[in-house]
Amino acid sequence: MPYSYLLPILLIFLWDCLGRFIQLIGEFYASVFVPVGKVFLAVAEWLQAFSKAHETVYSKQPGLVVIVRLIALLFALAAIGGEAYSSLIAIPALFGNEAGAIELPFPGLAVPAIAILFFALCSLFGILWLESSEYVPSEARLFEVPPGKAKGFHRFATWTLIASLIATALYYVERKFFLLDPEGDVTTYLQIAVFLFLGILVPCAGAVALWIVAVGLQAIVNILFSIAAFVASIVVEILDFLSLHFTRGRMSVRDKTVGVLVHRRGVYVDEEKDEVLPHPIEIGENLMRENIIGCFYGGSFGVQMQPIMEEKIQVLGAVGEIAASGAVSLYAQDEQMTSVGVNVSPTVAERTAILAASHTDEEANTHLLDRLGEKLIDVHLPLKSVPSSLLFFLDRDVLTSSSAMLKMVKRQLPFHTIVVITMLDEKDLGKEAVRKGLQELEELYEQGVIATTFVFSSRSPFAVAVKLNGGEVKQLEFVAQTLTSLLLARRHSKLNVSCVDVLRALGHLSPFISFAFAADRVACIKERGLRGLFQLLAGKKALVGDKVNIRDQAEYITRRVLADTECRAIDQTIHLEMPTVLIYNLPLALSDKRFGFVQKELIKFLGRVYPSTKSLGVRGNGIPIHPATDPLDPFYVQVSCLYPLLPAFFELTTPELPRQEEQAALPKPEEPDSIEMAVAASPEAATQGEIKQSGGSPKKIASA
Repeated sequence: MPYSYLLPILLIFLWDCLGRFIQLIGEFYASVFVPVGKVFLAVAEWLQAFSKAHETVYSKQPGLVVIVRLIALLFALAAIGGEAYSSLIAIPALFGNEAGAIELPFPGLAVPAIAILFFALCSLFGILWLESSEYVPSEARLFEVPPGKAKGFHRFATWTLIASLIATALYYVERKFFLLDPEGDVTTYLQIAVFLFLGILVPCAGAVALWIVAVGLQAIVNILFSIAAFVASIVVEILDFLSLHFTRGRMSVRDKTVGVLVHRRGVYVDEEKDEVLPHPIEIGENLMRENIIGCFYGGSFGVQMQPIMEEKIQVLGAVGEIAASGAVSLYAQDEQMTSVGVNVSPTVAERTAILAASHTDEEANTHLLDRLGEKLIDVHLPLKSVPSSLLFFLDRDVLTSSSAMLKMVKRQLPFHTIVVITMLDEKDLGKEAVRKGLQELEELYEQGVIATTFVFSSRSPFAVAVKLNGGEVKQLEFVAQTLTSLLLARRHSKLNVSCVDVLRALGHLSPFISFAFAADRVACIKERGLRGLFQLLAGKKALVGDKVNIRDQAEYITRRVLADTECRAIDQTIHLEMPTVLIYNLPLALSDKRFGFVQKELIKFLGRVYPSTKSLGVRGNGIPIHPATDPLDPFYVQVSCLYPLLPAFFELTTPELPRQEEQAALPKPEEPDSIEMAVAASPEAATQGEIKQSGGSPKKIASA
């Protein structure tokens, strides 16, 4: 039947629809895929060394080392086989007729075995001499000789090569005399000399050939295991894709299991209510992705910010947006491994070498940051013409050390928007190093190297207000969610401006930008329609946030975040006449029509009440500021404000000391000519003049 192929396609389609739209069936599919995928994942991790073979020095000429080792393996096997075969033939010459007749498997190979032995010996010792003389590239070498043994190895290779050349030359001379007189004395002497040199060369070749055989077999094993690792990784990727596809991102082959709780990527799970809050949903339209965003961390603040930022990137589903990430720290080596994008952190060997060669911490930080900058340029350089964002989370103590690195990155990636995020206190403004770092940031801003700098204080009004609920850590969590939402803005809605445009617009306002945060819970309602029915069949309550309540709460929080001092991450007033950017985290899926409704309503509200503000709507559950009040609330709406700081905030204000007046001799006042002039000058002076003229006391003048 010509249409027989339609039946399996229809069955696959029905199988996909059942798992995609009925959560219980989708999780059943995933429960089958995940265990099998974990087996292949364990195999792929076990074979990781083979999948990344020849990663460093061998990457210059990939495959050359395998080819050289296989060729050397052939010559080593030829030398061993030729000598073994010829030795079996010559055994009667050593033991006489007592050894008896030896039956060889291939009697006709006696002469070819000797010929192969000659050629194999010359080739092996020629390879050794070329390698010891460093005439071959490093990836083609068979021996890793320590520096102290290099001379001895070269001497051994030279003498064995000379001996093999002499043996070959004598062999060719003996052939000529053999043709002239097979039984002559010269022929006999030459035969003895040839066999003498062969007796010297064969043991030397045996010691070398054994190692070459081992290296060649390792190359064969490497090829086979590399293929196995490749196949295992493909199976893992397929099973991981199917698990994520059927569970909408809730279950993955790479999920980590601790006890009985599975930590699922990109999802917040309420253990008591067994509810999964909104998860990342792909947009139907293929918008242009800014997929070469980079997040880089430097100093103690960067080390503190890195896990919080990467957690938010995972939760909000922004892993695919980050191309590279890296960390630099002098005293926290374990924290420099990043899990998002390509890791461009300095390796352990590079870090050790830089620390050993540096005399001060500032010099070490400079070299480490420069190395990080070189690596990130290698990752981003192929798409340097695409406008993208680079976020640098730098500690206040490494600001001066990062200046050269930022200039280098901007010079190589001119279309990339560079932003610095740092945390400092008002008391730090009096420190010379901090003020120098801020001054250099302002100079980089004026030179066009960086777009702007995000600044917030660890002792901000917001951190003090939430001191009992996390304080500084809670503020860092809000900062991470705000910046991650900014990276996802264009991906989540066509009404949003891209991250690059927002950063450039903020940079036109001020060299320094700060934050303000507010969040509140949202009322829950039961979900209706087909989705609610599927959730009911799956045995779970279908709860979502009420769109009207989300809108009302967002409008209320907007007024708070713009006016309330406790919402600010730095102690400076938000001037409403200056443009600001508001980022709304809405607990609604992107495929939900209510998301577009709430975003449009908020745009109308801001245009009516706060016309100078711009808004971005991003999918994501807000962060509870006071979770102890009602910890069971599943949905929160969050508003984050990005507003420019006035330059006067960073001016050094030193209190004025009380001045002590000097007791200088005052000139003697001139006496007025008349009382009228004295009255015109001062009433007190007129009174004193009357007293002096009358010669009486003030009491008498008063009584008169």
